[in-house]
Amino acid sequence: MKKVVVLVLGLFLLFSCGEKSEEEGLKEQIKALNEEIMVLQERIENLETSAEGEEETEEDEDMVRIIQYTNDIFSDYLEIEGKVKNVGKRNVEGIQIIFKRFDSVNQFVGLNSTFTTPSILRPAEVATFHKTIVDKKGIHQIQLSLQWVYQDQEYRSQEKLVLNFD
Repeated sequence: MKKVVVLVLGLFLLFSCGEKSEEEGLKEQIKALNEEIMVLQERIENLETSAEGEEETEEDEDMVRIIQYTNDIFSDYLEIEGKVKNVGKRNVEGIQIIFKRFDSVNQFVGLNSTFTTPSILRPAEVATFHKTIVDKKGIHQIQLSLQWVYQDQEYRSQEKLVLNFD
């Protein structure tokens, strides 16, 4: 397609330059062709830029995931610990685990959170988290979710891990 456009443009310029010297006509053709090449290069760059933007959007959804957890129930408190992994292709930071507490009729009763150690993860790296929830009375379910920072923007995980306590 690019060659056809350049060829047609060149022929048009060649025949439209009948009164000018051959050298002047060739210079004008070269100038016009260079301008067309610059326009086409700009279009290609724009296409590449938009494709890169689409990749980031797809990947940013759940770059961090909970890969392992344990929960221990004691007489009056809960211990929850686990691991998260950066499954994306870029560094993330400020990874926070959010614990939403619900009672036996699924009414929200409280919120806790903690951060991972380390706080910055490169691709494929794993971090740990630990949280003690002191007052377990009335807690029937805890939903764990994640949020993190990538390029100064905050993201939240789409999936939630649900822990049930009877």
